[in-house]
Amino acid sequence: MKTLLVLSFLIFSFPLLSEEKPKEGVYKLNSVSIEFQSGTRFGAVKGKFQKVSVVKLNVLKKELSLSIDTSSVDTGLGMRDKHLRAEDFFDTGKYPKASFTLNSLDESSPTRVQAKGLLHLKGKDKPLTFSATKLESDKKLEYKGKLELSRKEFGMVYDSLINPIEDKVTVIFSLSIDKE
Repeated sequence: MKTLLVLSFLIFSFPLLSEEKPKEGVYKLNSVSIEFQSGTRFGAVKGKFQKVSVVKLNVLKKELSLSIDTSSVDTGLGMRDKHLRAEDFFDTGKYPKASFTLNSLDESSPTRVQAKGLLHLKGKDKPLTFSATKLESDKKLEYKGKLELSRKEFGMVYDSLINPIEDKVTVIFSLSIDKE
């Protein structure tokens, strides 16, 4: 349920694909994944966003903008997904999209990056700073990481007396780019 926040994030942090031909070659997006996990009295709830798209990507300029279709939230349980789409959580009728825009990427380490960006979710903007693992081979570039978000900072304050939901949502993201 805190999944909502998770989507934004994840994803968020990758510098990566290019519509230009960089000096080192051409890059093509392979996959983007944003998953989330939230704790409840009865156990962890895991989910993902089925529709995440890259709006802007330029490897040389370290630019990345992602768009997340909040109605594509999927926890594997239809009734829960319907509730997550309602006003208590993502309110997909009013806020059908979430977005993440990368503002800067520090690649001072060959295997770790520090990203800064802006997450827009449910009508609210939140600056994010997070780290990610960078894996690079001759044919592929991958960024993976996780971060925590407060669902309540985005107006998702619903709670259940029977099955209370933790405020913190863990967002797990990955971005895979093929080098051509």
